[in-house]
Amino acid sequence: MDEELREKVSEAIFDILSSADLTVMTTAMVRPTVSKHVNIDPSLPALEIYVKYVVDSFYESEQDEEEESKRGEEEESQQLTKKRLITLQPYNGTTLVSIREYFTRDGKELPTSKGISLPIDQWEDLKNTIPAIDRGIEKLEY
Repeated sequence: MDEELREKVSEAIFDILSSADLTVMTTAMVRPTVSKHVNIDPSLPALEIYVKYVVDSFYESEQDEEEESKRGEEEESQQLTKKRLITLQPYNGTTLVSIREYFTRDGKELPTSKGISLPIDQWEDLKNTIPAIDRGIEKLEY
């Protein structure tokens, strides 16, 4: 398929999937509809492969947007350093305060295993010990 036809097929697929019930729509259902939109033989192997590729890309982008939306709703963060964040996040019915190092992969910030996650009661205990820790630090610095 040439580039112009690929563009038309992609646009048709995105139009179809944007208004479809994604819980029942399959790639096999998309192909004949696309072929009618762009007036191409639905049995062409190149069309079958390209439709699968575009449909998979569409579902992947929908899933990424959904995950981002959930992460934005459920997780708050405060940056300590360039690579270290404090986040609040739900986990198994409780809220965790996590102090963790992050790294970047494919433009996304991802957590490492370096860090600690505390349930709220342990976070409160840590907060209550901070004055004593501050006094200890002052003694060590003078």
